[in-house]
Amino acid sequence: MEPCTPGYWCNSGQRFPCNRGFYTDAKATERTTLAACHPCGANAITATDHAASEIECYCNVGYYMN
Repeated sequence: MEPCTPGYWCNSGQRFPCNRGFYTDAKATERTTLAACHPCGANAITATDHAASEIECYCNVGYYMN
């Protein structure tokens, strides 16, 4: 079985993208449930679904990251 690529969670041989505003931890070795998708911080989102790391989260207009 192929490893589950970052930005997705996989189960039963199928690959499912994390929704927009969520990302997977590239270091995670287990991505077998939807819990593998972590939300971006408050007032942040990703440009697309299947973000592969937190660095793909960006702040909404009028906000900034500490």
